[in-house]
Formats: sequence, C-alpha cells, structure tokens
Amino acid sequence: MTNRAIPASPRLLSIRTRTALAASLLGLLLGAPAVAAAPAPAPGDGTILVPTGDLATTGVSGRAGLFLSGQPGVPAFLSRLVSFEKGDRPCKNDARYWFERPQSPRNPVRETKTPVVATSRCSASPGSAKTVMVPSAGGRQLDGSVNTAAGVQVCMNAKRTRVKGIRLLGANISATGQVTHSSAYDAEFTRPNCTGTWETARRCASDRVATGVRFHYIGDSLTGIALECQRVEVRTLAVRP
Repeated sequence: MTNRAIPASPRLLSIRTRTALAASLLGLLLGAPAVAAAPAPAPGDGTILVPTGDLATTGVSGRAGLFLSGQPGVPAFLSRLVSFEKGDRPCKNDARYWFERPQSPRNPVRETKTPVVATSRCSASPGSAKTVMVPSAGGRQLDGSVNTAAGVQVCMNAKRTRVKGIRLLGANISATGQVTHSSAYDAEFTRPNCTGTWETARRCASDRVATGVRFHYIGDSLTGIALECQRVEVRTLAVRP
C-alpha cells in the first residue's frame, strides 16, 4: 500500500495563513522592541568656522597713536577685550579669541580653543582688570550659529587722553557662514572717568568679523582701538582612515 500526502484544502490553508499573520502582528505590537529613528544631525555638525581671505583694518575709535597688534598666532575670531590700569592709566590690554578645530585627525568632533594675546606698556595691577565680551562668544547655539565681535567703540576721559570704556559690537555667524551684524550681541564696560560720550564706532564690513586688534597708545595710555577683519569659511571635517 502506498502512502500519499493528502493536500490541505484551500479553506484550511487560508485559515492557517490568516492565523499566522495575526500572531506575527500581535507579537510585533506587544513584544517587539521599537526601533528608534536616528537623530537628525545638529546644524553645523561635521564643520568648523575659520577666518579666510585678506585682512581689512577698520579706522580707529578714539585717538590714533603707536599701535601694538594683538593678533593670535593661529586664525581665530575675537571674543573679548581685557583692560588693566596702573594708577589711572590704561596701559595693559589683552585680546582674547576663539577658534574651532577637530579634536584629532581621526575624530571630526570639533572643539573650541581660546588663545590670549597681551599688549602692555606697563606692569598694571591684576585687580584693575575690566572685561568686555560678546555674549556667548565662541559657543555654538542650537541652530549651529555662533556669536563673535565685529566692531568696537571707546569712551574716553574729558581730555581724550585715556580710554575709560570699551564697547564691543557683535555679530552672529550662521552654521552656513552667513554674517549678521546686530546690536543684540553688543557688550561694554566703563570706568568712572568715562564722559558718557562715545567715540566713533568702527565696524568690520557687513560680510566680515573681527580676527585681530590694534591697541593705540600715546605714551603708556591706551587712546584708541582698531580691528582687523576677515570673511568666514565653513570647512568640512574629514575623518582620516
């Protein structure tokens, strides 16, 4: 006697198929772990902002004299100024910067460094320091943009022989490198002998930001400030194999 497999009826196959599909769907709904969507990259991820092109120097806010250049040894953006006095004389001044770089040749995550450049015509007291900084300068915002300095304005004493207040005029650099100058990013400090009348404001061109400073001195007193300005490049970070 020959054994034969008896084919299942189409109706039975249909019932079995529907039951298996239902069980699979129920398992997915009740027991299977959800697959999280990959987070979207933040604006500016994988890129750094760098100064680029020729240097353009603004006019002097205040009085021109012998200038000392406070420019960092690496391409960087100006974030703050610090002024020290000896007696009543503003004779020592610092420029502080920010720049971005990859953490390592094989790691495209950027990090921010802050070099300091000091210019001095005296040994001033550390306790006399006054600082002006563009709000959140050098720190990336949620939209990938960053604030930086793009202009300067000084307040002087009544004889116009000493700077007694400094105002930094700010700008915002978008994640795509677009520069927007705005008073929303301005900051200032004043000392008691500031007359309240501010000298002519000096700004970088609308597509540039500050990447260097020229401190002007007459004798050993700061009498004026000019800025060196450049355009901005967005540079993509690459991972080395």
